[in-house]
Amino acid sequence: MGKSHKTVMKKEDRPENNLYHTPFSLTWLLAENINIGKAYDPACGSLAIVKALNKYHISSYYDDIDSEYVGSQKDFLDSEKISHKFDSFVMNPPFDLWNSFIIKAKEYNVERICSIGQMDYWSTFDRYDTNLFRGLKYVLVFNRKVDYRTTYREDGLFCVGAMASAWFVWERSHFGPPQIIHMNVQPWAKLGPYKAEKDQLKFEDKTKDVSEYSDDLKTFVKETEKFLKG
Repeated sequence: MGKSHKTVMKKEDRPENNLYHTPFSLTWLLAENINIGKAYDPACGSLAIVKALNKYHISSYYDDIDSEYVGSQKDFLDSEKISHKFDSFVMNPPFDLWNSFIIKAKEYNVERICSIGQMDYWSTFDRYDTNLFRGLKYVLVFNRKVDYRTTYREDGLFCVGAMASAWFVWERSHFGPPQIIHMNVQPWAKLGPYKAEKDQLKFEDKTKDVSEYSDDLKTFVKETEKFLKG
């Protein structure tokens, strides 16, 4: 779920890519392949990751800057370290704050950091220049492009998009290059391309009132609306 650095933003003012839910299936695959132990999600949003981990009896601490889901506000990037003991970060932070979340998580010196990220992150020089990828052991690449705007749902299904992504997994004791592994998410890629509800509403608003159109255009608009609605 989205957040801003050091200031709480109103939800309607946030960038769209800062408001998303993690499909449960992505977390299920992580839990099946990585020894997570006790987890901490500092950007838990709607608790999608926490709830998905529960299926594997993995307990989690969690925080978020938005109090809608967790009852209290905590800015992970601008807070003291939490006192709870845990083994792994498991998170899907806002993409525009991804570097900051990884750097902050490394300060905890826990066993591992598991974070969803874009595959395009590889092409940014400053991540190499600052050794952000030091300790990175696995890159678990999803074999379908996940659209993270998919509406919250607990069956693991998701819409397909245009962005390649993966679980990036750091381990404290790892030295050397990461291993790249393809993760089969095809069984859950069943919803087709994402279509925002607001876009559908805009279309309905535009086609609802055709009183100002010419007769020919009125007929065309009405027939188009009838066709699209099946």
